[in-house]
Formats: sequence, structure tokens, C-alpha cells
Amino acid sequence: MTAPDRPRRDPTFYLSGLVAALWVALAWTNPDTTYHAAPPLVAGVFPAAHRWRAGPLPPAAALAAGFGGWINVVVVGIALGLADLLRGPSLLPAGGPLAEALILGAGGALLGAVVAVLPKREHRIPR
Repeated sequence: MTAPDRPRRDPTFYLSGLVAALWVALAWTNPDTTYHAAPPLVAGVFPAAHRWRAGPLPPAAALAAGFGGWINVVVVGIALGLADLLRGPSLLPAGGPLAEALILGAGGALLGAVVAVLPKREHRIPR
């Protein structure tokens, strides 16, 4: 009898988690600063890394990966908000830093999904 194949964990999920951990570390050390680029990077690296690893994704899979990245932003953003580590200024006229993180994270997830469906280019050395 052989052991059943266990599903392999995708390392791209860990890459998104690593970027999220960097966001947490930055917010922890300086909570009065808003790191505007962190939420789009956390959300967008998940689908983009899938493409780098496995090639272009079908649109539905790219959107699902983008949604997974956005869920990372939601969890980390809410945790940072509950810990009162999102005290910096917001780019939005209303809503505060948490709303900004969720909105920018959604934009990063969509951009990452677009990157994930782009076809591979052939890299040729010109003669």
C-alpha cells in the first residue's frame, strides 16, 4: 500500500505572506506612517507569482488568485487596524487607512490578475 498523494502547497502563497509579514513589521515599527504600496503588493504578488511559476493562467484562475491575495490584505489590514497600527494618513478623503488598504489591495489584486493572464513572450536574442 502506498501513501496517498498529499496536495502540494503552492510556494506563491508564501510569497504573498512574506510581503504581508514585511508590511506588518513596517507598521509595527512605525505605526504613524502609512505604507501605501504594501496592500497592492500583498494582493498582486499572489496571481503574478502564479504566472511566473506556471505560465499564463486562465482568466477565472487569475481572478481567483487575485481574490486570494486580496483576502490576505483583508486579514492583515483588519489585524493591523485592531492592533491600532494603522494610524498614518490616508490618501482617501474619507474612510481612513483601513479603507485605503482594502481599496488599494483590490486594485493590486486586479492588476495582478491582469498580469497573470498575459501570454508569455519569447525571448530572442537579436542578431
